[in-house]
Amino acid sequence: MLNDACVPLQPMFDILAAYALLDADQAQCFYVGADIRRGMPIMFLAALFNNVAAQIVVRSAEAAVEEREAKGPRRRGRSVHPPRSRHDRE
Repeated sequence: MLNDACVPLQPMFDILAAYALLDADQAQCFYVGADIRRGMPIMFLAALFNNVAAQIVVRSAEAAVEEREAKGPRRRGRSVHPPRSRHDRE
């Protein structure tokens, strides 16, 4: 599908390849050359660090929630129970 859209550009790529401005295997509209380079270990270490950091954050958040639940039910710094009126005190 992509190569069909690139048909009008093929004569230009042929000329560039003929004058050795492009390699023959790269004289096409769409080219992907994939290989593992020096950045791969860095990306692996970054992914590993990200996983460890995410685990720390999740476990810290779980501990904070458990700590708040252990303190008892509270809402915006006030007790859940409504304030007593004057009639209840007597």
